[in-house]
Amino acid sequence: MKFCTLASGSSGNCVYVCHGRTGILIDAGISMTRIKKSLAALGGDLAAVDGVFITHDHIDHIRALKMLVKYYNIPIFATWDTYCGIVRQFPEVTGAVNILTCGEPLTLGELEIVSFPTPHDAAGSVGYRVNAEGVSFALVTDVGYITQQIYDTVWGVDAIVLEANHDIDMLRNGPYPYYLQQRILSRYGHLSNVDCGQFAASLAETGTKRIVLAHLSEQNNTPELAYSQVKRALAGADVELTVAPRSEAGEVYII
Repeated sequence: MKFCTLASGSSGNCVYVCHGRTGILIDAGISMTRIKKSLAALGGDLAAVDGVFITHDHIDHIRALKMLVKYYNIPIFATWDTYCGIVRQFPEVTGAVNILTCGEPLTLGELEIVSFPTPHDAAGSVGYRVNAEGVSFALVTDVGYITQQIYDTVWGVDAIVLEANHDIDMLRNGPYPYYLQQRILSRYGHLSNVDCGQFAASLAETGTKRIVLAHLSEQNNTPELAYSQVKRALAGADVELTVAPRSEAGEVYII
């Protein structure tokens, strides 16, 4: 299995996952043109993507959907509540989204995709685990905290794209107004570097070997700070730790 972040941050999110002849996108929060160019640079083709799986209806996760529906016949998958949020913003996609039952495995080509609920301020928000021939990948971003269900679902994944959104001190002393700070710090906001590190250490104990830090705040974090805080929490565990670029495709990882 291969995966690559095409963008990761509050300005847009998109991850490509493939195994054999099956490839999917998780989120499409950048322009269709950027997705198409990024995939082409990786030797892929947007027309060959087998499905787009949406985590939630915030614009930085769904920006390209209207154009994808217009120009490509790619199945889109989302929970019912997320679908309702999408069509309020993009009525053009009404009828083009397949409704997911959260927690029910879905087989698409050579991939098995399992969704799980995530605590975020968007109705129907989910994360995803992807399994194929004994290897596994997960995406956990846009979460206020790690629930027991998240832990149970992603237990033992080989690789994960994991949110390290903010440094708490930078957020509290930064330019964001108090109400926005409280939203981010809430149980339905975003995961801090410290909380990310604690979860990363737990995942390492279950056998996870690759962690890519994602969805870093441009105002309240830096790649260096996120990396150092999570690396410290891992305490020498046998885990390859990297940080996803904000506005360009990252490294292609093979698991």
